Formats: sequence, C-alpha cells, structure tokens
Amino acid sequence: MNVSLSGALVHSSQAPAPRTGLSIICAGLARAALVQWADKQRFGVTFMVALNDLELHKVLSAGGAKAAAS
Repeated sequence: MNVSLSGALVHSSQAPAPRTGLSIICAGLARAALVQWADKQRFGVTFMVALNDLELHKVLSAGGAKAAAS
C-alpha cells in the first residue's frame, strides 16, 4: 500500500466502485476516504481529512492498513 498525506493506493481481493466511501484504519488512526479509481484488485482513495506529517510517519511505520466500506 502506498500512502501519502492526502490518500493511498490500496490492494484488496476486490476493488470497490469509484465514489464508494471507506474507512481506512492503520496504526490506531482512522480516516474517512473516497475511492477515486479502481482497477481489478487495487484502488486509489483520497482522504476526507489529510494526514499530518506525524500521522503519516506512524502509518508508514506500521506497514499496513485495513479498509472497510461505509
């Protein structure tokens, strides 16, 4: 998974449709996100509220996240 301050690339067994709302949870942080694009088993999301630098460091250090449709 690639993560930036404003969004992420997510891998899944099945990608949700664009414009699907999700909750991304990683390292104890939760962010509402919106699917921007989807292609088979990967999709890109934009966070509704961007991560700050400290949160991004924490997420990258944790090495994984879960996404759940909302």
